[in-house]
Amino acid sequence: MGGEVLRFLAASASLVALGAIACISQPEFVCTANTDCLSESSALGICEANGSCSFYDAACAGSLRRYADGAPGALASACVSAGAQCVAQLAMGTSHSCALRSDGTVWCWGLNADGQVGDGTTSDRSSPTLVQGLPAGRKATQIAADQANTCALLDDHTVWCWGLDDAKNLGQCGTSRPPRSTTPVQVPTWTPNAETPGAPSCDASTPFTATQIALGGEHACAIGTDARLHCWGENAMGKQGGQCGQDPAIFDDVPGPLPVAFDGAVQVACGDEYSCVLKDENSVWCFGANDLHELGNGDTAASFVPVNVSGISDAK
Repeated sequence: MGGEVLRFLAASASLVALGAIACISQPEFVCTANTDCLSESSALGICEANGSCSFYDAACAGSLRRYADGAPGALASACVSAGAQCVAQLAMGTSHSCALRSDGTVWCWGLNADGQVGDGTTSDRSSPTLVQGLPAGRKATQIAADQANTCALLDDHTVWCWGLDDAKNLGQCGTSRPPRSTTPVQVPTWTPNAETPGAPSCDASTPFTATQIALGGEHACAIGTDARLHCWGENAMGKQGGQCGQDPAIFDDVPGPLPVAFDGAVQVACGDEYSCVLKDENSVWCFGANDLHELGNGDTAASFVPVNVSGISDAK
């Protein structure tokens, strides 16, 4: 009898302990990367912009994702809103891709050897990963990608870039710069030097602002809020070059956004070693490499000065 009573008391104590554990609320979990979100079956989820994990669920109309039970408050086990799923823009690099969502967040995936995914690491990502380090409270309105870089234009018109910097792609101040940045850095204002053209000045306290951005092989161009065309990064390649609209004899690489001698630019696009711009009177002009007829002007001579593309007078 004594042994049976002891066993009963031990079992009762276990049930009481179990009941106490069951009454403890589910702890909230904050994620910083997709790799933090693994289901019990080892399925990889998505670390949402609000720091909560979500997982695929066909029952959630629109988003097809449900928050984990560790999400805070009313989000726990709730469907992710359909609006958070909408993709406003895609940008393709050489071996990485990025998406701008309608909530203003930027997500990238693919090759990340130079930090072009922007999550603070150089680990390749097999699924969309939230870019880390864009300023809180700001939304991206446009993204662009190239060989190993990504840039985002924010709603305050500032430009933020990340990835490779071997051709001064990130537009930062200073002559001694890290070879890459795995998180976004803000592009500052640069001013040409009339007396020494090859030595422009950089103002780290004043951000460069733009209304549109474009990336090429290892260079970037933008329509500034001053309505002028600006480019930076790689500007020469062999006998070709001039894709930043500057004389390659002066600038092998353009250290930051410098104005191109061109008026009336309303839109810009970049190729590997050339750039093209739509002018306000509906003509198209290009500059840079031309060995494969990139400039569309009937010959193969490179030009850092924009040349008129033949036969187009009604571009929109």
